[in-house]
Amino acid sequence: MDFLRRLGLVFLVGILATLVQPRGSAAESSALATLNVVIDDNYPPYVFRDSNGTLIGYLVDMWRL
Repeated sequence: MDFLRRLGLVFLVGILATLVQPRGSAAESSALATLNVVIDDNYPPYVFRDSNGTLIGYLVDMWRL
């Protein structure tokens, strides 16, 4: 259940980020719009770090797709 709450929060932040437009022209707005995904990096098997410190897991694979 905790995972679903975190995932819901990530989607909510994503939706809110799309509603907030930076000031400037339309070209500048599209160039400046970013989405930062924040997640616990020790939540196996969904997200965790390998021996090199690289994020791996189900969610990382899904984001790459």
